[in-house]
Amino acid sequence: MCGFSGLVCSSNITPAQEGLFTDAFSSISYRGPDDSTILKSTRSILGHHRLAIQDLSPFSNQPFIRSTSLPPHISKTILLYNGECYNTSELRNYLVNRGYSFNSNSDTEVLSAGLTYFGPSFLKLASGMYSLVHLTYFVDGKVELILIRDMYGQKPLYYSLSNDSIAFSSDLQSLPVDYSRKRLDNLSLSQYLHHGFVPFPNSIFAGIFSLQPGVLLNVVFDRALVSHEFAPLEPTPYALSSFPDNYQDLFLNCLSECLVSDVPVSLAFSSGFDSLSIACGLKELSRTDISLYTVESFDYRYSETSSASLLASHLGLEHSISQPQELNFFEEVSALATPLADSSYLMSRVLFKSVAKHTSVCLTGDGGDEVHLSYPHSLDYNKFDSKHFLLSLSRLLPFPIPSFGRATYNLRRVLSFYSSVAPNFDFLRRPFFQPSDFFDLTTLQPYDYEIERSWMSAFPNSSDLNGCARHIHFWDMFFRFPNMLAPKSDLASMHSSVESRSPYLSHKFYYGLQSLYDYAELSLSPKGLQRHFVSRHIPDSLLPKRKQGFEFGLSKFLSVMDSESLRFALSQLPFLRTSAIDTLLLMLNERAPCQEMVYSLLVLSSVLSKFCSPR
Repeated sequence: MCGFSGLVCSSNITPAQEGLFTDAFSSISYRGPDDSTILKSTRSILGHHRLAIQDLSPFSNQPFIRSTSLPPHISKTILLYNGECYNTSELRNYLVNRGYSFNSNSDTEVLSAGLTYFGPSFLKLASGMYSLVHLTYFVDGKVELILIRDMYGQKPLYYSLSNDSIAFSSDLQSLPVDYSRKRLDNLSLSQYLHHGFVPFPNSIFAGIFSLQPGVLLNVVFDRALVSHEFAPLEPTPYALSSFPDNYQDLFLNCLSECLVSDVPVSLAFSSGFDSLSIACGLKELSRTDISLYTVESFDYRYSETSSASLLASHLGLEHSISQPQELNFFEEVSALATPLADSSYLMSRVLFKSVAKHTSVCLTGDGGDEVHLSYPHSLDYNKFDSKHFLLSLSRLLPFPIPSFGRATYNLRRVLSFYSSVAPNFDFLRRPFFQPSDFFDLTTLQPYDYEIERSWMSAFPNSSDLNGCARHIHFWDMFFRFPNMLAPKSDLASMHSSVESRSPYLSHKFYYGLQSLYDYAELSLSPKGLQRHFVSRHIPDSLLPKRKQGFEFGLSKFLSVMDSESLRFALSQLPFLRTSAIDTLLLMLNERAPCQEMVYSLLVLSSVLSKFCSPR
């Protein structure tokens, strides 16, 4: 797990560009405290910060250069890689059996060899998480770059293309471009206020992009930027070995692969089935050396520490609890390099800080709900026509409802949502900003629900239960997860120099689960497979009843924050109306449901302060 930055040009690198790179690259040193290397040439500058997990020797440092045993038309290749390959030993054996040899035990060297000799299609055999840039230098002077992210988008990759160069990095803040010449993208701002994130391929800045997961960007330089093109890295079932024929063996196989590490491993633990299944798997694999970490909620009503402690004790696993009482809100939010409005990020930050005192690898239950179709809305595809009456009612109102008082505010938001959107989008997730909020509080145009409308238009007939469940699953797995949940986990963990891993996001587990069950079977029995698995170790009296989610207690937390600090942070946003700040603070005091809106604005203010001057 690492971080990298790079700049490749068709002409010589200028001193100004080198200065931009140096500042950008140093901003992500926390992603790799074990080694930092910069590789310069006349037309490129590449840098890599390494967090050493597999093969701690310097032979695995990056940028990883391959200059021997190459085809005659290639002079060298260079790999910049952020991630972890869980089936490295299988891939190494695959290559050794074809005549290739290795000098280290790292996944870096294996991926470098596979990409050099077999091209991007080699990644179809890899089970893990990655964002990478592979550069091929040809004897005739041509340079080819391939940029790729894994299909779940677990590791970020940003880039910016111009007529004569490409800049890329693991982080928006570390992209070596002149941000003083970049403007905020108003569409992206509206999308962020609606979703709580900026959907790929865009970023908050015009001309800077987030590479879409599972998509390859190919860039070719000769004496100039010759071409760039996108191509899907077609997802194919994992093919190096057959899948286990039952859920238990599949899960334990993928969990054991996630435990391969040359440093100690830990587990982020709650009372939910996703992390509890992992804990039971550790018990079954006799890995009682792995410690469990739980974070307490700021609001005791959402606490899961008591049940987590009981479960850990029953399994005989060491358990620690982190407390958020001393959390510095603005310090934690300032660690975000891209706007993400999921407040559970704060809990993750507290947890990974505790983990970092003992280890640099932490297992999580990320992706468990997505791959098992366990969200409540996975069962909602037969209820799409249930809310038409609200849509009809809202259209009967000839005038807007004033924005004052808790009750009228709630009603205004509900009716605004149903009058502006085709019905039933809310089962995907209620937006942070309703259409009325855009008009009342900002100078931005409301988000037009283009993505949701396109997704709904392709929805299968309700009689096709498997097709409906699959459609909903794809929204969760390949839209919301890579845009919100994956970057949240990456930013929260890596800022403490911790690699987070999840067995549920192993390609082998994903395709193996599909080989055993169809989408409808999974959605009709949410958590059923996990419940059966953990029941082998946990009595019914201790099994989770209802998970609270990762609720931080945001409403309570914001209510005790200094109002002047809140006011100052909100005042830095140029698109907020003059009256908006007073309105939002009043709503907070009246306990109106606006805490997520306020949090999303505070996050955006903090992120923009890294790049832009205040208004």
